[in-house]
Amino acid sequence: MFQDREGDRHVRLYGNEAIMGLRTIAQRRYSGLLRKMIRLGLARSKDPLALFKQLSDELDHSNWGGGGRKREQPTVRAIFLDDLISNTIQLYGRWEATELDLLSRVVFSRLPKSSTAIDVGANIGNHANHFARHFDRVLAFEPDPMIAHVLSANAIYQSRMAGENQERVQVFPYALREQAGQCGYRVHDDHNLGGSGIVDDDDASFQIEIKTLDSVISDLGVTDVTFIKCDVEGWEGQVFAGARELLTQSDPIIAFEASFGIDLPAQERGQFVEELLLLLNYSYFFEPTPRLTLQRIPTLVGTDRPMVIVSKFDLN
Repeated sequence: MFQDREGDRHVRLYGNEAIMGLRTIAQRRYSGLLRKMIRLGLARSKDPLALFKQLSDELDHSNWGGGGRKREQPTVRAIFLDDLISNTIQLYGRWEATELDLLSRVVFSRLPKSSTAIDVGANIGNHANHFARHFDRVLAFEPDPMIAHVLSANAIYQSRMAGENQERVQVFPYALREQAGQCGYRVHDDHNLGGSGIVDDDDASFQIEIKTLDSVISDLGVTDVTFIKCDVEGWEGQVFAGARELLTQSDPIIAFEASFGIDLPAQERGQFVEELLLLLNYSYFFEPTPRLTLQRIPTLVGTDRPMVIVSKFDLN
């Protein structure tokens, strides 16, 4: 169900009707955007309904704070053709620009620039390169070898743009979970590589290496982690479970995607994540507001947001 803000209408969209529904709803305000997206090939998605939801979310986010979005200086240079995140970067310069602006304003402003940030599920580096503007060191984890190569290219691009000889963004081509080893990884859709993730071996496109965040941090000798971003398609709890020592000793602020309200399994994942974080003394849960501020929420269970922020202290 999607609400047309201009006409105050509701429409239910299934299958191929998603594309036409998006065109009908947004034709006045977003006609130019739609034409660009269609030219970029988004209309050829194998799952038009999922595409509609993602694009409608982007349209909603584009109005946060009022007015339309202008194209900004890109945080990355290397991208994939016909991929949702890459296409958005071509149009606007950044993916999830609102969330990045909120982090800069509310979170990074209170953290030392000389510290380390971690990006788990870094994709092509849109977030990691933004973090490099605020931290001297960024550890970026991306298990898909093809995406990791593009991420590495963008890490070089970031250092060149900053006029530095050494990359601030360090790339690690493996996944993070509670236990080290190997597991299956499935490419979700060539038009949405960011939706790929860990699966059972029978459904896997290939195998990937797994490590724990605690072991990586220990091997690197890093002791100054102040921020972690995690977007791993529902496996956030496993990442945190493998980082208990880091979360206990360094108390980093954590931002992650919270898809804990879709169905019962999602709610159970949310319950696991919440109980683990509370056990580690993370008792402050926040969600962004349209005014680029943080609103405290009582629980993560039932939350379905592209980003929530958790901390051991009040951020307001």
